[in-house]
Amino acid sequence: MLASACHPFKTVIIDCLRTLKLALIFREVGARMGSPVTASIGAPVSFEQLAGCRSDRALIDELRQRTYALAEDEAPAGKKANVVG
Repeated sequence: MLASACHPFKTVIIDCLRTLKLALIFREVGARMGSPVTASIGAPVSFEQLAGCRSDRALIDELRQRTYALAEDEAPAGKKANVVG
């Protein structure tokens, strides 16, 4: 009974956090406009490399780890380019 009463409140909080997250993304993009941004493109990731991810959360974590690894590599397998927006 109590859990059902808290559910609408939880939904409101989740919606507010999503809105805040989106607002912060736009703020960051706005702060970077007109300045150079280095973009790295790594080697393609095959389905077989991601097959072990049994949930959406596991897949997101794996892709995030691979993305952060691009920044750590001095010379990743892919290409680097300076992009100006």
